[in-house]
Amino acid sequence: FSERSGERDIKATREESQLSNRRSENQEVNAPNMSSNTRRIFQKIRQCAAPKGSLLEKHGAKWDYIDCFTVRRGEAPSSSPPSSTASAVPAAKPAFAPNGIRSFADSFYSCAAFYPESWVLWAVSHVYTLPPLPNSNNPDDRYGYGLFRVLEENESEIILDSEGTQTWMKVVLSEDGHSVDYSFGSVVKHTNADINILIPPHVLYSKILLASAVAKSETDTAERSQDANKSE
Repeated sequence: FSERSGERDIKATREESQLSNRRSENQEVNAPNMSSNTRRIFQKIRQCAAPKGSLLEKHGAKWDYIDCFTVRRGEAPSSSPPSSTASAVPAAKPAFAPNGIRSFADSFYSCAAFYPESWVLWAVSHVYTLPPLPNSNNPDDRYGYGLFRVLEENESEIILDSEGTQTWMKVVLSEDGHSVDYSFGSVVKHTNADINILIPPHVLYSKILLASAVAKSETDTAERSQDANKSE
């Protein structure tokens, strides 16, 4: 009985997530500090399933709440390797060389939308610290005042653990080699139907975070490119 009940809870959670996504797509976001560029990015973000074989899928279990958001942006950053033909660029090619996904993670945790949360994390970090992750090669590899521990990463993905929740990011060149796909997802461990009430604001906040992080990443990439040109 408990297993059937759990399955119903997970099904209800996923249905509520899909419904809240449709609602947010039809809503105007009136965030006073959202720039016009960030707003344009926000309007193009769509919710999707965890990509097959991704770190998000790997670390999300049957009883967890998992979501994923993605957006495609125009031309690939100038730091990306050029492509002569679309077929020559694999879909999973990292978009930022040589720093990989860390470039986007740095932009994410310093973007405008994350700023209020960073103040909360700063306050919490003064009274509470997370222990190192088991089997971690670098226990001090963290973001967000030490409360987001790097769980696993590769050239195009990173997933961070904050005890009970996990944050995932992925940035790759699109199949045509001329655009960049940015993805952001969350895992909330061992959830039940009680989380339903939190899904709509979580979905909205996740989209705002992704839009703000993408805008910051594009600005940071342009600045790095300008600095590189000046040094030549």
